[in-house]
Amino acid sequence: MSGKKAARPSSSSPTSSSPITTSKECNRALQFLQNGKHSEALKLARSIVSGHPDSAPAHSTLAAIHFRTAKLSKPLKREHLVSAIDSAERAVALSPNSISFSLFHASLLFELAQDDTASSSDYDPVIEECQRALWIENPLDPLEDNLDTDENDAENSTVELRIRTVKRNLKELLEKAKTQKLKMVAEDHPFPELNKDIKAIQDLKAEIQTRFITAKLSFEKMETPSHLPPIIPDHLSDKRKLKNVEMVMSNVNTVWRASAYWNDTMSLEAKKELLSVEIQDLNFHFIKNKALEAKAKEVLAEAVECLKVTKNWKFWECFHCGQRFFNWESQKEHLEYVHLGTLSEELRSVVPESMTLISVQQTINSDNWNPVDMVAAAKLMEDLPRNESGEYLEKVNWPYCDNKNRYTLIRKIQKILRMYLAIRCFPMSLFHILLHKIMGLLEVENRIPKPVLREHYIYRTLHSICFLEEPELKHFHDFLENNIEVPSGLLLCNSLIADMDRYLMKLDINSSYERIIISDDFSRLVFDERMLHGQILETGNVDESKNDGKEDTEAIIHWLFAGGPTIFIEKLKGWTRFREASKNQGIEYFNIIQTEFCQLQKMCERNRDLLEYQKSWQYLEDICLEEQKIKNEIPGYNPQSYKSVLLNLQKKVEAEEGYDEMDSFGLELDNISCIFKKAQEENDIKSLIRVNINRMAVKLLKLDTIIMMINAAMQHTWKKLEMVTTYDYRSIVVPLLKSFMRAQLEDMVEKDAAEKSNAAVEALLSELALDDKNIEKGGNDARQGQGKLKYKKKKKDHKKAKEFKVAGGSEEQQENVEQTSFPVVHGKDYPLNPEIVGPVTNDELENKEWELKAEEEYRMLEMNLEFQKQIENEAKQKRLAELNKAETSAGNVAEDVAFSGINFGSFDWTDYHQDQGVRSDEKASEPEQEKHPKAPEAD
Repeated sequence: MSGKKAARPSSSSPTSSSPITTSKECNRALQFLQNGKHSEALKLARSIVSGHPDSAPAHSTLAAIHFRTAKLSKPLKREHLVSAIDSAERAVALSPNSISFSLFHASLLFELAQDDTASSSDYDPVIEECQRALWIENPLDPLEDNLDTDENDAENSTVELRIRTVKRNLKELLEKAKTQKLKMVAEDHPFPELNKDIKAIQDLKAEIQTRFITAKLSFEKMETPSHLPPIIPDHLSDKRKLKNVEMVMSNVNTVWRASAYWNDTMSLEAKKELLSVEIQDLNFHFIKNKALEAKAKEVLAEAVECLKVTKNWKFWECFHCGQRFFNWESQKEHLEYVHLGTLSEELRSVVPESMTLISVQQTINSDNWNPVDMVAAAKLMEDLPRNESGEYLEKVNWPYCDNKNRYTLIRKIQKILRMYLAIRCFPMSLFHILLHKIMGLLEVENRIPKPVLREHYIYRTLHSICFLEEPELKHFHDFLENNIEVPSGLLLCNSLIADMDRYLMKLDINSSYERIIISDDFSRLVFDERMLHGQILETGNVDESKNDGKEDTEAIIHWLFAGGPTIFIEKLKGWTRFREASKNQGIEYFNIIQTEFCQLQKMCERNRDLLEYQKSWQYLEDICLEEQKIKNEIPGYNPQSYKSVLLNLQKKVEAEEGYDEMDSFGLELDNISCIFKKAQEENDIKSLIRVNINRMAVKLLKLDTIIMMINAAMQHTWKKLEMVTTYDYRSIVVPLLKSFMRAQLEDMVEKDAAEKSNAAVEALLSELALDDKNIEKGGNDARQGQGKLKYKKKKKDHKKAKEFKVAGGSEEQQENVEQTSFPVVHGKDYPLNPEIVGPVTNDELENKEWELKAEEEYRMLEMNLEFQKQIENEAKQKRLAELNKAETSAGNVAEDVAFSGINFGSFDWTDYHQDQGVRSDEKASEPEQEKHPKAPEAD
């Protein structure tokens, strides 16, 4: 090729092969293309790329051949065009500073965006590539990337001129892409499936919330006390029944003994000391359970650290990275800036402003929305004083009329406006458009003279809707239905209402916890002393003024023993399960937020583009009106026509000297061309401009409403996310403390019982020592020997009688035992008990005692169960009667009824012994003995 030369070596081709060789091969492929040999050109270009994969010119050559082939083959046009774009993108990646490769890539993207199936968003890659190329600081000489370059072109131009030429082409392409995108945006209907999207997302949020409430209640209710002993099945064997009976009675006896000790023995200072727990002692207590020791200490250390930082038990945890926060605002900020992203400053500027005028809100929510008699109203307005504010008009006693059709339409319109206020989706743009439409309708009908309307500022209040007649009200209602997505708004509103109902039905998910603080030196956890008066929880129903300083011992004892001695083990495991479930639900909610954020971002971008498009039409109207303004200010001035003004602007923008301002007037040029195609007359031009401005205003109103709906739904999801990521350390620390406190109290009870038992043994030994002295005072050795024998028998007899007494035998049975086993204890012979036939051995006597003991304990359990059932029924009936008088949450009712089910502390053992025929004076000390079926021997 004469007069041609190969491309110079370029930094854009980082390959080990010779750039000159690559350029020759690429030129050869392009020659095949020019000669019409497309298949050979395509085959050779692919071969070059395969041999030189890091050569930007090779990829650019392949892209050019694909593009030329796409032009000639309609059936395969899109396929070749996509291949061309892929190759051009690879060339740009290999040579990012080449503005000629960028221009070619952007041109291919623009060609694809003009396809019939494309949308407005398909122009975004074109705009991005053009802007990227224009921002290159040190662009390469376009001559280096142009394979088929004439030597004369290089000699007759400079590098700066060649770069400027490419940049000019980039700007032109950028303006074309923006203009085409905005025109498509103006015609698009955003989110045609908006209703389905809102419903699907709101249903998913409700389903996640249900699972969270179930998991939370399962964890919180693990400690709920079960006062009634388990029913023992009849099919069990007697020994198994007895074992179960002994286990139940042991638990009952433990609570009874603790209650008795708390009421009768424990001092106030000792009680207060029990409510204060050293953290060091608590850690030592966990050593007993090696499997959970590390976990318990870890949770306790985290809770103490939280208290040190915030003086609060609550914390929030990021479900993505595990970072902990001590307030929700910090966690939300972390999620937005680290894991989600935020709107750019440009997009935030187009987020619509919500209605905040209190006067407008009061007008919409007022009850005086009724049809006004226009004839009577016109006469009334003539007598009203002139006022610069329209607010007083709402206080006027307007002459209303009885028109059911108008009344129905007015109330429908008011209902829509109220709904959008309720869900915070009432944009200020809606308020201004409604006022403009009201004024237009009233002025067109001319029922009230325009001067009167303007003097009384009817157009400043939405209450003016009541002045419209039935056809105008229908038009107004249809406008709202069609342009502010009323079905979607109603769907969102109903979803939020249903969510509130679910919340009210599950009030107990807002858990109440015990009042507990940490000491100033962070070494001790202290419960509030109000717990001694029965005020266990922060929101307890106990009225302290009615206690008169008395302690509700049953509340604190049952709270302390609720759930059993190993509940803290289950609580630790449940805490781990609950945290894991909350983490998963947090991820689900965050995925919804990401979806809503993408929708919000797209709608804001669309809103930005529409505003720009509307401004371009508004600019044309403003420069035309400027001529009229000059005419009014300068007498004798002959204004230009709209057509002349627009033609002059078009020539000015298209002129070479105005080229640098191309970015600002690309849309205006396109709009001017559109005007001249559709209108030539002055009035037609004016009307066409105004129609387009109004059309954009309505589309912007719809977008504003949609943006506010998405934003409202997103804020609702943030609240759900806050709910599932909020934790309270008291829910796990309190069970750990209770485990320690319960063990401490049981040790105190056992120690007190041991002291009383030792005192009883000492008293018995003193009695026996006194008998020894009496025996020593006897006369002869035989009498003395007989006395010693009697002493030994009396001692053994006293022991046996005491054991049987503890076992629960009656007085008569005890006498029989004495008569049978020790007939000479009293110094004379007695006949054998007639109920015992034959000789009685010690084993038989012990078996008889065991059977009597089992029988008595089982009968005592049955009596206890009947007594408990009676108390439970009375408590339920009393509680139901109270619920009929006052509204109480379901969770509190369940807790109160269960809490008042059975009162072990009030069980009277004296009544039981009297039922058995035992003298109360002989049994005064037996409740203490009941705790130990076998008293310790004196020795």
